[in-house]
Amino acid sequence: MITSGIMKMLHESIQIYDNLCGKNYLIAFGTKNNYNFMQLTIRQSSFWHLLGCCLDEDTNAGKRNTYLRCKNKEDISDKVSSVHNFSEIEGKYLAMKNVFDFIAKAKEIKICYAENCPEEYLFKIGTGNQTGIIGYDYPNNNPSNLLFPKSAQLKSISKISRSPDRILMILSKNINEKYYDRIEFEVKKNICSELIEHIPD
Repeated sequence: MITSGIMKMLHESIQIYDNLCGKNYLIAFGTKNNYNFMQLTIRQSSFWHLLGCCLDEDTNAGKRNTYLRCKNKEDISDKVSSVHNFSEIEGKYLAMKNVFDFIAKAKEIKICYAENCPEEYLFKIGTGNQTGIIGYDYPNNNPSNLLFPKSAQLKSISKISRSPDRILMILSKNINEKYYDRIEFEVKKNICSELIEHIPD
């Protein structure tokens, strides 16, 4: 059971989350001659944990239904439990608002590996700015090379890296598609053609 205040934050956050949900993304970042690539998958199931909540549902159909009800701003207070206190969930909500939409905010946020910091045990890569971080990690016991959103924190990206990189390019595809077929962002025109030979198989 969650409070009306937490439910309101979920209602607002899911609108941001759902804009990217159902797709995989290939993101290039770094500097000239030092390119890095990561692949993300944004699925409905990752939303709740990102906001410090969990679903009180056992079936996949029930989980999908609760997600859609939340997206439609219905009362789902009896379907969700909070695993953090209100203040912590509010911080995650603010981080979501500030940095989760890495396409719309691509010019404002940076990206880096979480190394030599406490967060390296929580997630592999972080995106963010001076007001928030979204951490991405690999699923446990899963050989997939797709990262998923795991953590939302109200802290500066400089807390996990002194020299985060900028996003250079974002490609997308629907989750069940084989090839990336949409350019979502380029830091400069036609950079995709420059990077294509560096993209890993």
